[in-house]
Amino acid sequence: MLKMTLKAKICLGLTILFLLEVLVLQIFLRHSYRKYDELLYEKTVQVMTFYAERIEQELLNLENISLAIIGDTDIQENLSRIKTLSPTNQTRITARTTLKERVKNYLHANEYLHTLTIITQEEDFTSTIQILHSPLQERDLYWDLARENHGRVLWLPDPAETGSLVLVREIREIQNRSMQTLGVIVAKIQLDKLVDASDDLLEQIDLPLNVSISLNDKPIIPSTQSSPSIVPGQHGWWVERIDGNRVFCVAWQAPESIWKYLVTTNYEHIAASVSRSNMLALGLSIASMTVVGMVCLLLINSILKHFTILQKKFDAYGSGQLPALPDKTPFSRNDEISRLYRHFDRMIYDHHRMSEDIYVKQQLLHDAQIKQLKQQIHPHFLFNTLETISLLLLCHRTEEVSAITSALGKMLRTSLKEQRNLISLREDLLFAENYLRIQSIRYGDRLRVETHIDPATENALIPCTTIQPLVENSIIHALEVTIDVCVIRISSFMDKDGVLIKIEDNGPGIVEDVLDKIERKEIHPNGLGIGLANIDKRLKLLLSKECGLQFHSSPQGTCVMFRLLKGDKNAENSAC
Repeated sequence: MLKMTLKAKICLGLTILFLLEVLVLQIFLRHSYRKYDELLYEKTVQVMTFYAERIEQELLNLENISLAIIGDTDIQENLSRIKTLSPTNQTRITARTTLKERVKNYLHANEYLHTLTIITQEEDFTSTIQILHSPLQERDLYWDLARENHGRVLWLPDPAETGSLVLVREIREIQNRSMQTLGVIVAKIQLDKLVDASDDLLEQIDLPLNVSISLNDKPIIPSTQSSPSIVPGQHGWWVERIDGNRVFCVAWQAPESIWKYLVTTNYEHIAASVSRSNMLALGLSIASMTVVGMVCLLLINSILKHFTILQKKFDAYGSGQLPALPDKTPFSRNDEISRLYRHFDRMIYDHHRMSEDIYVKQQLLHDAQIKQLKQQIHPHFLFNTLETISLLLLCHRTEEVSAITSALGKMLRTSLKEQRNLISLREDLLFAENYLRIQSIRYGDRLRVETHIDPATENALIPCTTIQPLVENSIIHALEVTIDVCVIRISSFMDKDGVLIKIEDNGPGIVEDVLDKIERKEIHPNGLGIGLANIDKRLKLLLSKECGLQFHSSPQGTCVMFRLLKGDKNAENSAC
């Protein structure tokens, strides 16, 4: 991700936004369609409320008819006579005939009442539109259920006929308040006929509905089509696949009602309409986002084109070149890109001019530092040499004074005449030999010098007056602090890294981090030459930062060395 180009990142971002928009659109459409299903459910429940009210109102009328039968004085008296008189009694026979007529009269009180029967312990009194008698086992079942229900209405599905409903209710004696059982009302209702009469209410909605009714989760009126089974306790709506088709199902039960309704309708045309709307919305969304994406890419390309030109300018300037102005620049524009071009071009040319000024100033400062360091040589050498000549004159050692004077003259002539910052190793060794000639006269046999110079290194260029101060440092820290003979070894040779130059002595040694301590002013140099810090600075200024002095010290002596790195033109001169 971090290595991608800006254009690739923008394209990736647009792609992610595109996918997110599609996802959000799908979520929104699903939410909208679910809301549509919920509205369909609410509309269906509203229709079913009126539908159920009509059916239950008719069933309530039938309950009122059963209550009227129970309170009918003639039926009460005749049932009491049938219960108490003997079967051969004429009054009882008259009562049976009268009871049948009364039952027949109530049969026509409701158009949905199919059969009306009053069961007594000995016989049944039935009035029906068709000849229909209940089996003995059902008769006993209805008798027992009615008595267990203590006069309340009991609705039961008719096991003998689909679409029929049975009302069972106990008749108790109320004239003398004995409340003894006189009989049981068994009324069979044509519920399917009642449902058909209520179907006109379903025309209030555009969708064809199939209704099934259950009593205590037992189906009484099945749907005309295949429908899911009513699960006990199940309410609400869902979509189910039946016989390969999707069906919208609504399970609803009115409050404080024993009737449960399951309404189903074909959901295929709704799903097809939803699918078409979904595809249309998705297609329009993709088309609009594609157009927007193409416009964005064109704008991005037009902007990134100028950023590419600026990047090339940065790369050219980073490689040390002043970037040339392109043939076509947006200077005629007056937007942020045009201002960015103008500011960048102005910045790089101003920076180039400032860099040249700083470089010239650094060169002048560099030359001034070198001259200042070189000028430190004269007072130190002159002081040391004059002090030695004074001592020799006091001792009338004229020949040695002559030798010292000659060596001093050569050193001063070289120091005053030499204007070069870098000289060959051979020339710098001649300068150091004149210095050692003076020191040999001063210290005599206590000083012995050994030189091992590789001829291949004699032409290597080093800062002027480098070897002499290092030799002087060995004399100060090795010869002057001991009474033994001081041996100073000067050597140079070639190795795989370049030219290595060493000045070694057999003195007691010095601390290896002496330069750092001098820099931090933890110690103060006590030499009379230009000093180690001076040499280290000149090596780093004139050669490189890696060419500074290095120290290796032990009780057996000190080694000061510096290296001319291979590949450096100063070291390559040694091979010429």
